[in-house]
Amino acid sequence: MRHENSEQTNLSSALWVNGVIPMSGDIVEDVVLRVSNILTMYAFEPNIGLNFVTDRVVYLIGVILFDQTIDDESKRAIDCYHKINTTLAQLGVYPYRLSPSGYEDMTPEKQSYKELMTGLKKLFDPQNILR
Repeated sequence: MRHENSEQTNLSSALWVNGVIPMSGDIVEDVVLRVSNILTMYAFEPNIGLNFVTDRVVYLIGVILFDQTIDDESKRAIDCYHKINTTLAQLGVYPYRLSPSGYEDMTPEKQSYKELMTGLKKLFDPQNILR
């Protein structure tokens, strides 16, 4: 439906967050609470759903709804998106789908991960041909 007033423009936007959570009531509850708290901290209404896809995992799906016409709301939404992604990654909950802007949130920070990758590289490339 178009508004008669051409100056009114709908610049509503959404950023989707998601994660694959082990099927454990305590873990699911903790993740949902943390995501809800982050959304609230950034002044967004928590909008979170859970999909029980198998008997082993739950998919968390959340959305950050915001209006681009409100000062700083886009920046708050993006900051919130990154905070949720990094918090979930620290908990070992990783997304099943990620936008390019979220790639930086998945940068491995743990030394053990770097050691694992280095070990695998040496295993598959002992002559160090691939750099």
